[in-house]
Amino acid sequence: MSSIKNVIVVGANGNIGSIVTQHLLSANFNVSILTRENSTSTTPPNAQVFQTDYSEASLASAFKGQDAVVSTVGVLGKPTQTKLIDAAIASGVKRFIPSDFAYKSNDMSDIERVIPLVYQRLTPNKTILDYLEAKAAQHPNFTWTAIGGGPLFDWTLKTGFLGTSIPNHTSTILDSGNESYATVTIPQLARAVVSTLSAPEKTANKYLTVTSFSTTQNEILAAAEKVTGQKFAVKRVGAQEWHREGLEQFGKGDFRGLGKLWGYFFWRDGEGLVKDVGDDNGMLGLPREDLESVIREVAGL
Repeated sequence: MSSIKNVIVVGANGNIGSIVTQHLLSANFNVSILTRENSTSTTPPNAQVFQTDYSEASLASAFKGQDAVVSTVGVLGKPTQTKLIDAAIASGVKRFIPSDFAYKSNDMSDIERVIPLVYQRLTPNKTILDYLEAKAAQHPNFTWTAIGGGPLFDWTLKTGFLGTSIPNHTSTILDSGNESYATVTIPQLARAVVSTLSAPEKTANKYLTVTSFSTTQNEILAAAEKVTGQKFAVKRVGAQEWHREGLEQFGKGDFRGLGKLWGYFFWRDGEGLVKDVGDDNGMLGLPREDLESVIREVAGL
């Protein structure tokens, strides 16, 4: 496969997309950005911008001459990626990276068994993977790579999504807090995208898993207090209580309930399931990140 140089990012203004775009530019790819018509979002001055109404004509215009499409669209936009994939194939794009970046979208059997409500929310990821596999089989010059990891460590600490909030200096610890889990930062995902496109032969038509490090809730709390110099307000809860609260909240459409269901999946004593990710760090040349350094960056210190 010839080298990949021209890359267009879809969803470049989101939490993941903005960091991915920065890393691609720093790696000297020719970067373009696809935005919806009439978008007023700020874009990097050294990236070309294409606006689209998601019609075949507008997507064809944006994808002409592109070697790769990197999708970082949000949850609601994931089902629309079939349009992007079809347009990419029609325009001769060599590689498509879907908006996945989740935990094991290629095998969600554990999620389906333990937290079925979350499984239902994640099924578009698997649908897109199946679609990509089918299209790559039909079109030999078209390839894909999906990148999965654990929970987005830096984002969860900024938002408090999984119970620990750096800005608020608060932490809710599930069970003993000693269950280890693998996690990944957004910059690490961005590095994975760059490495994937820099080595198109060995990353073609694969689901890759990456991580930053493994840690526990108690280790995060101790590191956060050390780095910030602040004593956190700590609440400790049982796994079943969190699960029950999560079901109630998520059933009412409260997004915070999703974080509690994920916490139940990660941290039940003796039953944590997020351990076997990061298999492809070595192939992609990704560094192991430092827990305290990441927390320091999240805290803006």
